Amino acid sequence: MKKNFIKRLIFSFLIIPIIFFILFVGNDYFKILLLLIFLGATYEILNIKNNIYRLSILIILFFFIYSCLEIHKLNNSFYYLSLILIVTILSDTGGYVFGKLFKGKKIKYISPNKTYFGFLGSILFAQLSIFFMIYNKYYIYNSLILNLVLLLGSSFIVIFGDLFFSFIKRKNGIKDYSNLIPGHGGILDRIDGLVFLTIFYFLFIIKL
Repeated sequence: MKKNFIKRLIFSFLIIPIIFFILFVGNDYFKILLLLIFLGATYEILNIKNNIYRLSILIILFFFIYSCLEIHKLNNSFYYLSLILIVTILSDTGGYVFGKLFKGKKIKYISPNKTYFGFLGSILFAQLSIFFMIYNKYYIYNSLILNLVLLLGSSFIVIFGDLFFSFIKRKNGIKDYSNLIPGHGGILDRIDGLVFLTIFYFLFIIKL
């Protein structure tokens, strides 16, 4: 477990700054990143045995890629995409930290490794994204309360994405979608919450 955590930590410190740099630079670099994600995720999807689950995730993946490309066209795309990524990272980190520190009752009917304390940690950590808004003076809404409500809702969407993809794994009898990412499993294991949050922001925050 400790060895896996170290791999996870090292990879995160290496890849996260690169991803933010790509978001900042944008253009073809961003499209290449999406292409790599799509190819890797498609490879993992093909390993899913159940055709219905396989098709469902493939459709969701297409919507995710399309949402990313549409958000990328906006003038303030860097802040939108950065906020989405930060909320997801903080939510995942909070779930992992609280789950390991406090353990507690597991949500066995969805995933054998998810706990209610992890669920709480995901919600609490995601709210720290408000400091990104304050520091950059970038707000989705003019009201601080509405922005906090948005972040609260965003944390639930990330959690839903995590639980959804975990549910698919359990139904197909697999621990990880692949071992493409050291210490993290597969690409779908890492972008589970990000996928649904990106689609949500595109459909309900940007389009409306």
